[in-house]
Amino acid sequence: MSATGEGEPAKQEAGPLEEAPEQPPADATSKPTDANGTSKPDQPAAAEEVEASATQAAAPAEEAEGGAAPSLPPLKTMDKPDGASAPMSPKTEKSPAESTASPTARSPTKNQFGLSIRRRKKRDIGQELEAAVQKAKEGVEGLKKSREERDRELRELKDEFKTLRKHLTKVYTEQQKELYLGETGLN
Repeated sequence: MSATGEGEPAKQEAGPLEEAPEQPPADATSKPTDANGTSKPDQPAAAEEVEASATQAAAPAEEAEGGAAPSLPPLKTMDKPDGASAPMSPKTEKSPAESTASPTARSPTKNQFGLSIRRRKKRDIGQELEAAVQKAKEGVEGLKKSREERDRELRELKDEFKTLRKHLTKVYTEQQKELYLGETGLN
């Protein structure tokens, strides 16, 4: 028998096998396929893969720290001048003295600043009003005094005018009398 004759029945026997390829048995890790034959992502399997990668990434951190994996990613470090690295935390830690300080010792808030400014303005306005009232009172008293003084001066002037008038009338009458007597020769 020739080699070509023996090969033909083998091809014929293999033909039906090629038409119906064996499908591997479905395991838990196999992914379902859609109508096009592409595999669909399996949600639970993807979540397991994410958890596995997270645990693998946390394993070196556990070995370095010698404890449980931290719940947060490691903080950025900043090199100090002496070569040691210190974590850069976003919030500044309070010292024990600051944490135990009374609430009144804390810095005032915006509302407290506004209240203090308003109180200061009210106090300043009150002081200005008191000064203005005091000045007005002094002005009124000064006016009263000046009016009294003017009235007194006016009375004095009137008295002087009366005395002067009396004196002038007396002098005038005397002069008129002398003139009359001089003219008549009765003098």
